[in-house]
This record gives sequence, C-alpha cells and structure tokens, in this order.
Amino acid sequence: MAIVVGVDGSMVSAAALRWAAREAGVREDSLWIVHVRAPGRSRIPFGDGPLMEPDDAAHYGAQLLEEAARIARSEAPDIDIDVQGVTGQVATTLLEAAEEAALVVVGRSGHGTLGTIFLGSVSLRVAVHASCPVVVVPVTSDAHSAHVVAGIAVEAPGARQVLSFALDEAVRRSCRLTVVAAYSIPFAQALRRDPSVYGPYDPINHAVTAASVAALLAHVREERHASLEIDTLVVGEDPAGAITLTGRGAQLTVVGSRGHGTVAGPVLGSVSQAVLRHAGHPVVVVPAGESHLA
Repeated sequence: MAIVVGVDGSMVSAAALRWAAREAGVREDSLWIVHVRAPGRSRIPFGDGPLMEPDDAAHYGAQLLEEAARIARSEAPDIDIDVQGVTGQVATTLLEAAEEAALVVVGRSGHGTLGTIFLGSVSLRVAVHASCPVVVVPVTSDAHSAHVVAGIAVEAPGARQVLSFALDEAVRRSCRLTVVAAYSIPFAQALRRDPSVYGPYDPINHAVTAASVAALLAHVREERHASLEIDTLVVGEDPAGAITLTGRGAQLTVVGSRGHGTVAGPVLGSVSQAVLRHAGHPVVVVPAGESHLA
C-alpha cells in the first residue's frame, strides 16, 4: 500500500514529505505525493502575488511535484513514487486518498498549536475523519530516543487498534514501547472519596486499569512482538500531560480517535487533540474500528 502526503511548497509540508519518504523506505511501501490546487484562478500558496490562471497554476503544481519527488528520492532512493496534481478541496482529496492508503502524513506548525499543511485546518480535519492512520509531523522534531508511546483509555473502542499499531511500530523501529493508560474516577465515587487518603491516586482503579492493559496486550501481542520490551504507566489525572511528558524524544506517539460521533467520521477526543498540539515529534492518530496492522 502507499503512504500519502500532500505538498504545497511550505516548510510544514516539506517536513511531512521528508518524514513520509523515510517511512516509505522503512516499510518498503510506495509514496504517493499529492498537490491540490483550488478551482479557477489562484495564488501561489502563502503568496501575495497576482492571481494565476488555471494553466499557470497547473504548471506551478507540476514544478512543485517534480521538486517534491526529488526531495523524497534524496531521503529514500529506492522507493516507488507517484505524483498527482488535483483540482479541488485539499482535505476532501486527502480523505479520498486515505481510502486506499496505509498512512496519510500531514504537517503541523512549530508553535504548539495544531497547524495545517495548507490554508485552513486541513491537518485536523484529516486526522479526525480519515479511514486510515494519520501521522501529524511537526516542522521540527525532538525525536531522538529509541521508544514509542501509546496513549489509551482501556474502555475506549479504539484501544486495541492503538496498541496493535504501536506494537508493530516499536518492532519496526527496534524500540521499546511505553503504554500510558488513563482511568477516570466516577463522579459519585469521587464525592465519597477521602482525598487525604488517596489524593490523585486511586488504588482500586489503578489496579483494575493495569490489569485491563495487561489483558489487552495479551490479546493483541503476536509472536513478532515477543522480544519487545514494554512498560506500562497508569495515570488517574491529566492523561494528555502524562502522554506528552512520557513521549518526549520518542520516535512516535500513537493515540486513537473516539469512534463515530454525530458528524460523519470519527471524533477526536480532547486528550488526543492535546497531544497533537503539544508533542514535539510525530503523532499517529489511529481510527477506531477495523484493525490497522502493518
């Protein structure tokens, strides 16, 4: 299968492109580079020059794709590369491509908020609605250590898919895996709890969550994961902070969507959104539903 990445000539999309090319080389997948131009007359992305006629915009897009292929080839010389120029809406085009992709890779600004690889909130829309895992890549990355982090809520519908994906990525990268699992204290129980005894730590919920993580891992772990070193961190408050802190310097952090909400496509939870905004390295959003084993 292919790894899909969109390009628009920005530094944000360049970072996503380079990461996607290297990942295609690691996975021995092909790379599908897409440039989307608006219908009718348009400006060079992020430019303030005169409007371009459609033929000129198409010519600019072809040059951009040629340069993108050259950059990708410099990162991974042996991968197969396809390029495609499309007229339409960026998010819609990438979401359609996701139907046939192993991964979609998008960019994020380097200022601690979720940015886009194009004008508008494209990265967030793709991460929320894509049918395959989406990797959100920052302009600059702090990834330097040999570990992968998976952030889960054990009762969430996509927890199993997140763990499956994270296990495979840790094996692929010869990394250790840290699973950060959060529990919440029911409101009625919190009212009865004596904070002087338990503080932010609830031993019963902690033990139940740890046992649930062990059961999930036993269910999804396969022979190829046998030698993988796995740590588990169970937290009762600020799961986004725990995932972000644990993930500092990680090769990847893997989080999930929350299944289907009132709008079409999966809903991204507040924890996953916070991790996307603050992580200094690539974050993968794995949709709930079918398994996404590599």
